[in-house]
Amino acid sequence: MTPFEAFCAINPADTAQVVQAGHKLLHQSGPSHGEEYWSICERVLIAALDRFDHFRPIAADCLGRLEKQFGSRSLRIMRLAGMFEEAKGDFEAAAVVYHQILERDPSNAGAMKRLIALAGQLEDASRMVTLLVDYLEIYMNDAEAWKLLASLYCRSSCYEQAIFCYEQLFVIQETASCRILCAEALYTRGDIESLVLARKYYCRALELTSSSSGTSVRSPTSISNAVTCGETTRALQGIFLTSQRLLRLRSRSPADPAIDPEQHHRDQLMDESMLRRSAESLLSVFGSARAPFPVRQSFHALLLSSLDPDAASRAANAAATPVEPATPRKLAPVEASPSVPSSISSSAASSPALADEGDPPVASPETTSAPGDAGSSPSPSSGPQTPESSGHD
Repeated sequence: MTPFEAFCAINPADTAQVVQAGHKLLHQSGPSHGEEYWSICERVLIAALDRFDHFRPIAADCLGRLEKQFGSRSLRIMRLAGMFEEAKGDFEAAAVVYHQILERDPSNAGAMKRLIALAGQLEDASRMVTLLVDYLEIYMNDAEAWKLLASLYCRSSCYEQAIFCYEQLFVIQETASCRILCAEALYTRGDIESLVLARKYYCRALELTSSSSGTSVRSPTSISNAVTCGETTRALQGIFLTSQRLLRLRSRSPADPAIDPEQHHRDQLMDESMLRRSAESLLSVFGSARAPFPVRQSFHALLLSSLDPDAASRAANAAATPVEPATPRKLAPVEASPSVPSSISSSAASSPALADEGDPPVASPETTSAPGDAGSSPSPSSGPQTPESSGHD
């Protein structure tokens, strides 16, 4: 592998390594290497601008080499010079350079993109929208530009324009995330037609995520086993919330006379079916160990109530009921051995038959205490008889 091939194999995201290895390679080689040398010089310059505080001298050196080779009037070199001014923090000088480029080439995509990025750094949203509209009139197939413009419209609550941008994006690049973003904009509008269309977009997003993971959208278990990102969960949540909102709107608002009552009833049945199926899928997703994020207790109760209206109240009551501490188990008291009268001990010491070690004292049946009378002292009348009184020899 040649030194140039080794440099090209460096990860572009590692800007520090790109700058250090590329600048070293530029000093070891020379302009005689032709296009490879100047492409490396441009790449090192862009990487150094990304970390301008650390590699400002290297960036200035690379820009000087390029200007010396191709001249400062080259449109490509002018764009790099404008980026150098941006890194320095002189945004006005950078804007002047980009406008000079557009005066010479009104359709220069690089200069237009740099002006859009410059407006973003200045946090001028209206200027960004204007520049993006002008850019998309020329470059209509730029998916990232459509997505950025749609997000700007959503921030400004211009949902009609945002939906238009997302629909244009579907033609260029259909992804689950774009379908979900468009469905969220439709859900925010809140009317029945928008909610129905939003649910269709959520279903389409679920199809895209399921097809990419190789699972079927008909089985909640297969969905829960295939959850590797949040797009599937977001689509299921969107289906659940739109169905719930549609049911609420259809039940509260009077039926449109232009709509067939049977069709209205079928729509309600469809909403109920979609609500239950999405709730079952979400419960299976959140119950799996591979859930993308924990579910809130309120939303979990909402899912349960959609399947069983009494389940949420039971769960709330169970959560609100304080758990009483376990009562310690009391052991039965150990019965105390009856006290041995002194007459027994004295006679046991004098009698060989009762002096054997280990023989328990003999008590008459009358002196044996009941289990409930343990620990009570025996009365003198019923005390144990001595050997003399019992006739023992």
